[in-house]
Amino acid sequence: MPSHHPPARPLEEEAKRFHRWTRSTRQRPAEWGACYPHWRDAYAAVDLTLAEGLLNPDTTRQLLFLLVGDSANERVLELLAACPMGGFQVAEQGTLHARPEVRRQAALLLGRLATLGSIELLRGLTGDPDAGVRECARAALRPLDPAFIERLAGAE
Repeated sequence: MPSHHPPARPLEEEAKRFHRWTRSTRQRPAEWGACYPHWRDAYAAVDLTLAEGLLNPDTTRQLLFLLVGDSANERVLELLAACPMGGFQVAEQGTLHARPEVRRQAALLLGRLATLGSIELLRGLTGDPDAGVRECARAALRPLDPAFIERLAGAE
């Protein structure tokens, strides 16, 4: 049976459309998840990109941008977590980002991925200069590496 949805637009187009909207809206970033009218299209583009499995620095950057913009809905987070290889690549780049809100989303994603590589990156984020990033990393690590969290608490 044919789909009633139009084919997904490329991720680059969706990221640019979201970027234009963020520049033109009066909504605060915390409200973007509820207010952006094209999330369905953005999710389709994210899903298609991850299914193709061809991530490069540009697509990784675009996925990070949509991940942060969708932090209220967490659908991009779910899509990335369901694709461990692509999700890890995006999260790994997110841990290196200058903006703390990107590193916080990376920590959430790493916690959902729950791999050995994720645990190592989360351990590193517990020393982040931003308190919010440190707390996200610790919260993500609690179920994955409780002994590490206990050692952290004992060292403080």
